[in-house]
Amino acid sequence: MQGSDQNLENEPITIVSGADDKFALGLAVTLYSALANLDTKRKIDIYIVDGGINSKNRDKLTQILNSDLMPVSIKWVKPDLTVLEGVKLFGSLNVTTYFRLLLPELLPTQVERVIYLDSDLVVEGNLANLWEQELGNCPAVAVQDYVFPYVCNGLKTYQQLGLASNTPYCNAGVMLINIKQWRIEALNRKILEYIRKFYDLVYLADQDGINALIANRFKLLDLKWNVQIFGVYNGKIDLLCKPKELIRDAFILHFTTPIKPWHPYYRQAGGSRFTHYLRKSKWFNDLEYLKWFANVRLPQIVLYSAAQIKRECLKKSIMSRRTKTKSIIAQDNSSKKYDTESSANMG
Repeated sequence: MQGSDQNLENEPITIVSGADDKFALGLAVTLYSALANLDTKRKIDIYIVDGGINSKNRDKLTQILNSDLMPVSIKWVKPDLTVLEGVKLFGSLNVTTYFRLLLPELLPTQVERVIYLDSDLVVEGNLANLWEQELGNCPAVAVQDYVFPYVCNGLKTYQQLGLASNTPYCNAGVMLINIKQWRIEALNRKILEYIRKFYDLVYLADQDGINALIANRFKLLDLKWNVQIFGVYNGKIDLLCKPKELIRDAFILHFTTPIKPWHPYYRQAGGSRFTHYLRKSKWFNDLEYLKWFANVRLPQIVLYSAAQIKRECLKKSIMSRRTKTKSIIAQDNSSKKYDTESSANMG
C-alpha cells in the first residue's frame, strides 16, 4: 500500500500531469526536466491525463520519457469530462485545469500520494525531496501564490467561509497531494460543488475551489518549489530575497501567464532554461529545432533584450535626475526638493 509517511522508502515516486495537444510540448519539457534532475533509486510512475493529445505527440512523449534517464513506467489515463460539466471556463483557462480534481477517482486505489505538476514548468530541483515531505492528514503541500498570497487577495468568499484574511492562498500548479485524504473527505466532489455554487465569484477556476476547501490546512513549501515568473516581479508576496536570485536558484520555474516560452512573444525570464530542456529532450530533430529557434526563440531574445535595454535606460535616467536634484539642493541650501526639469519651468 502506497502513501503512508512510514513506508515511503520502497514505494515508487508517482508524478501526475496532464494536457491537451496545445500543451504537449510544454508537458514534454516539464516531465523531461523533472526526470533529468531526479536523484533517486526508486521506481518512477508517471500518469498523464490525456486531454486530447494527438497520436504523434503521444508517441514523442513516450519516447522522450523512456530515454536513458531512469526506469519509468508511463500510464495514460482518459478523464471523464462529463464530471466537469458546469464548471467555470474563461480566458486562457480550459477544462484541462480541472484534471487534478479527478485524480482520486482516475488513479488506482493503491496510489495514495502524488506529485502533481502543471504542464508549463521547468523542474530543476530533485522531486525526491518533495516526495519525502510528511503529510499525515494534511490534504496537500504547496507554495503560496505570488500574486494572491492570502485569501483576502484571491478568494472572494473567504469571509463567508470563515477564513482569516491572512490565511495563505496557494498556487495549485505544483502540489504534493494526499490522495488518500482527498478520498476520505471526498474533497474533489466538494471542490466541484463549491465552484458551481459560487460560479460568479470564482476567479481562478479550480485553484479557488481547492483553496476554499483546504486553505487553512495546506503545508507550505519553500518559495523555490514554485517560482511563478510573473509573480516574482508583479506579486504581493514577500520574496525574502532579490527576484533575480529567486529565479536563479529556483527548484521549479512556473510560466503562469497565457503567453508561454514556446510562444514567439514570450519575453519574461526563464526562456533560455526552457529552451535548454526542450533541445535536450529531442522533441524536435536538429532541423525542426533550428526552425523553432528561428521562429520562436530568436524573436523572444530580441524582445527580451529590447525590454532589458528599455529598463536600463529608464533606470539610468532616474538615477541621473536624482543626482541632478541632489546637486541643486546642495547648491541652493534650501529645504525645497525639485528636479532640473521642474526648476526650468518655474517662473
